[in-house]
Amino acid sequence: MSGLAACVSTSNPIGTSSQCHSVTDPSDRLFLTETGVIHLILEYLGSRKLTTSQLEVEKETGIYNEIILSPDLVFLRSLVLEGRWDDVTEFLQPLEEAFRSFPGKKVRAAILKYSFLDKILTAHHSLGSSSEENKAKILEELVKVLTDLEVVCESKDEYSSLCLLLTSPARLAEHPEYKEWKSSTARLTAFNQLKPLVQRYIPPPCGPPKATQIATNDRLIQLLIKGLLYESCVDFCQLKALHTNTKDSSSSSSLSNSKIDNLKFSSLLNESQLSESDLSLISWLRTIPASVFGYPFQRRQLRVDVEPLPPTAPRILMNVSIMDSASDLLSRSMASNSFHLSGDVTLDLKTMSTSVDRLFGDMTIDSFHQVLSVEKPPVSHHHLQVFNSQQSQPHNQQHFGKPATVLLQVKPQQAGQGLRSQQSQLPSNNETKKLSCDIENGCSGGIGKAKFLAVTMLEDVQAVRCAEFHPAGRVFAIGSNSKTLRLCAYPDLSKLTENHVAYQPTILFKRTKHHKGSIYCMGWSPDGNFLATGSNDKSVKLLRFTDISNPELSSSQETELSMHDGTVRDICFIEEVANRSSLLVSGGAGDCKIYVTDLSTSTPFQALSGHTGPILSLYNWGGGIFCSGSQDKTIRFWDLRTRGCVDVVTPLTSSASTKSPVASVCVEPSGRLLISGHEDAASVLYDIRGQRQIQAMKDHTADVRSVRFSPASYYLLSAGYDNRLVLTDLQGDLSLPLPSVVVASHQDKVISGRWHPTEFSFLSTSADKKSILWALPPEP
Repeated sequence: MSGLAACVSTSNPIGTSSQCHSVTDPSDRLFLTETGVIHLILEYLGSRKLTTSQLEVEKETGIYNEIILSPDLVFLRSLVLEGRWDDVTEFLQPLEEAFRSFPGKKVRAAILKYSFLDKILTAHHSLGSSSEENKAKILEELVKVLTDLEVVCESKDEYSSLCLLLTSPARLAEHPEYKEWKSSTARLTAFNQLKPLVQRYIPPPCGPPKATQIATNDRLIQLLIKGLLYESCVDFCQLKALHTNTKDSSSSSSLSNSKIDNLKFSSLLNESQLSESDLSLISWLRTIPASVFGYPFQRRQLRVDVEPLPPTAPRILMNVSIMDSASDLLSRSMASNSFHLSGDVTLDLKTMSTSVDRLFGDMTIDSFHQVLSVEKPPVSHHHLQVFNSQQSQPHNQQHFGKPATVLLQVKPQQAGQGLRSQQSQLPSNNETKKLSCDIENGCSGGIGKAKFLAVTMLEDVQAVRCAEFHPAGRVFAIGSNSKTLRLCAYPDLSKLTENHVAYQPTILFKRTKHHKGSIYCMGWSPDGNFLATGSNDKSVKLLRFTDISNPELSSSQETELSMHDGTVRDICFIEEVANRSSLLVSGGAGDCKIYVTDLSTSTPFQALSGHTGPILSLYNWGGGIFCSGSQDKTIRFWDLRTRGCVDVVTPLTSSASTKSPVASVCVEPSGRLLISGHEDAASVLYDIRGQRQIQAMKDHTADVRSVRFSPASYYLLSAGYDNRLVLTDLQGDLSLPLPSVVVASHQDKVISGRWHPTEFSFLSTSADKKSILWALPPEP
């Protein structure tokens, strides 16, 4: 800690020479902390509504000028100040469910009100440079918040005034309360409103509370005034002492008494520093007899005039009619050349593993799969002809068992084309069995139904966000919004039957409050020794497991990484063969950087910049190359050998050349084909080597949050916010419409879907607070 040294006079009158003493009396020690200085600055900035600067200082120093005893309340504050309103709602939801007295309506009203103000204040600064598509999206978000607020708003007048803010930008600039607000002001005010409502339900940790002092009552200004008074007193006494010494040595005074008695206050911005005379005044006061302090004096008043900050320049309301440039759309070709993942267009279907006919044959309409209305092709009597191939199973798909039959959903816009595409790929008629299915009455012909069954079902108290299989397949990990991490045993599926009833999986390892916030993502290292998890508490945690086959599973080492300044949305591992080491790649919100960490040292050594929006998905398919999908609607390919981005792709999600944020990415093992899931319900196939888009599919009706190729890349599993998981057959010409199958569903949004590394089963996680393991029963 740096200090200031000064000499103290102990016997000489003030203003005369004195000797410096090396030993200082303990009472003369003045102790300051820079933490206290930050508290003073924060209190000053907050009282002057300089909230943007206040939050920046808090971010730089990690100090906030509030007494908050509970770490959970601190985390809630960070969520609010970062404008993560959905996370705030998720964080407080368990409190409303656990406590009957919890003021849920007031809390929701406060969250919605200030999220609306936050969004509309932000919109005023961004509308001018936004595209028409983004402007419409911003307006849609604001209207949705107002719609939700109408139900819980306590006052109709308040709700009406908020609605008026949306009708004209001028109303916000002229509003008596909000005209000087910024987005940061809305967020700070929101937490100050929420804190008294929820803090009694978020108790501090056990044990005596830690003594904490904060700055209050404009302490910085008070200290400045007192400091100026003291500095002026030192100068006054110094001048008095010099005048007295002059009178003793000469009969004529060089200064008039009127000037001496006039106290002149110092300027706040003068260049004077701490000197010997400042401490000499205190030493001199100690030498004065006590009787002098009882000397009568005239009481005077001090008038302090504080000139406020000059007003900032008036906010210029942007022109919202600026059109987004379309020049980048003209440079992209939408050539419809055929693409076969197999690489051999003339390949005999008999040699293909698990053909589309075998997997999608023997179909039935089942309400469990929530089938949408089907546009019936021109077949008489409203019957749909479906074919079942009798091909033999190739050797390279042995581990999946015999492909079973599942439900086929024919999409309305592709019903006719999809059927013709299937028929054109059928083998000879003597290898085909026809089955006639009535759309309304189900299947006839006595063939039993076949579908994916829920084998295990884990229920949590909050939404389950992520799940990942261990590379060996014997264990799978599950993370949820409740901050709980679980490792479960993979069951034996050899005796699975169609009348199976789902049960809770065997939990081998459980840790509550694994993170301070929700567990957003996870991943296993290629060797299976490390499990990494990412959270909206901005941290990545690494757990090391020495023996994954041990029934009493336990972690031998835990490391926390805190290089991110926003939610960690996805992670992946890269195996460096040359150095025989593993690298962890993580990305998310905040600074939108991708961080690379060396697992051997648990040290981040590289930060990759390029994305302009939060990173939502990461994927590595071998080697030092990986890809990332972002809210900025782009996919970037990165090569760690070149330490940078090697290619940027902007998928077009419809024939209208629209773009959408990339929620999920995946690349098949050969590195030829990329699939991306988007927030506008589209999935896009992209030819990496040919650098061209193959096609955009609409198998979902809401955000596609997860896409994964099956281990042999014959199928695509996609999960969406329409509560469904869809299987798409990727064999044949991928530029043609592809058959799709609804294989599973949840009662709420499906967040992720993950294949087992060797068996034909998959895990799903959902906002309905469940994680389900799905599998096909073995054929009789």
